[in-house]
Amino acid sequence: MVNRVIHSSFHAFQPQVEIPREQVQVTMKRLLDLDDRSPVLIWGNHLAGKSFALFKALEQAGFREGIVHVKLNSDKQIAEEKLCQQLGALVHVEAEEALRRAAKTLSRLPIVILEIPREVSDMAVVRSCSGFAKTWGYDAELAKVIVLASSASMALSFDADARERLFQVQPLSEEEWQQEEVQTFLKHHGGAVAVEHKSDLLHLSGGNVGKLEDLAQALRTKTFEEVRLETIGAQEAEILRFFCIDAQGGFGPGKVLAAKGWPAAWRTPRLTSASGPWTSLTVSPASIWRRR
Repeated sequence: MVNRVIHSSFHAFQPQVEIPREQVQVTMKRLLDLDDRSPVLIWGNHLAGKSFALFKALEQAGFREGIVHVKLNSDKQIAEEKLCQQLGALVHVEAEEALRRAAKTLSRLPIVILEIPREVSDMAVVRSCSGFAKTWGYDAELAKVIVLASSASMALSFDADARERLFQVQPLSEEEWQQEEVQTFLKHHGGAVAVEHKSDLLHLSGGNVGKLEDLAQALRTKTFEEVRLETIGAQEAEILRFFCIDAQGGFGPGKVLAAKGWPAAWRTPRLTSASGPWTSLTVSPASIWRRR
């Protein structure tokens, strides 16, 4: 178990052509001060480059092992339980002891990275990260705890009793966008057509490096207009998805009815049949369900 901690490392996709982000790296490296027991929350848009920036900062600081990466992939996973499972510990005391012994071998604190993907929506997950960061990180000083979040709601919900240090990896700034490496990046991934539509790609990607790469690569096989329409369509679908969540308070109609004790046969809204208690009243941009 101790060896699992010692030989664990953090990996991120490494681009063949990199857009320099010097200020991001300077801040990241400063946050990796192991003498500061404050938990660290790093957040930003999906595909903003958080993981690669953290990986690069860890490399520059000389931290290549003793880094336990815990990815909380579902709403049912809890930070402490997932860490114990990953280390093969039956109870949390065993995991705590493994971290202590690893610290002696490494001559420094181990690092635990808790990653919350954007697909996770249950606030119980981020609460478990907050609790873990406070107790295992700040109070017991068993590890330097870093939380990676791709959702603003998750980042805003993280609370380590004001002990945490926060850092947002923002989209590319205007100054960063003007670097020569951006043109090299676009040409590498999308050829001359990507360079030609540089300004358009900035707006479509929102300045998020990973998204910029995806769009440039798409231009290898599609026209710019096709890529533009697909991107806008995906953005509109995402907005509508959030509208639907808000309209139901985070639940679909079926779950709302189940909570109220309605029979299962009545819980599924039907678009083409008038049978059952539900019919649809369609309005733009989303469908609203009403009882007949």
